[in-house]
Amino acid sequence: MDMGANFLAATHPAAIVHDRFHVSQHLNDAVDKTRREQARRLEEAGDETLKQTRWLWLRRTVPEKHQATFAELLEMNLKTARAWCYKEQLVEFWSQPDAAAGERFFT
Repeated sequence: MDMGANFLAATHPAAIVHDRFHVSQHLNDAVDKTRREQARRLEEAGDETLKQTRWLWLRRTVPEKHQATFAELLEMNLKTARAWCYKEQLVEFWSQPDAAAGERFFT
């Protein structure tokens, strides 16, 4: 179901399952927020590593012409790269065949 407060309030105390789209939206927002904060701090130090990389982090697939650049970014010790990896791990979670497999995925 939608993650809006109105929906949550209307279904309490029923069991709630959030849909993939809304969870993914929150994850993308978190990656983008992390990127913006880190890019600002890096730019203050004169480092433009994350400048103009927003869509690389938010797309489902990286275009071939940007894959080498993106691979380099992933190799750096960037907080943004770690956030992106967490987001991508959930992609694997969505492919679990059932709830038991999903629980095993997290443990």
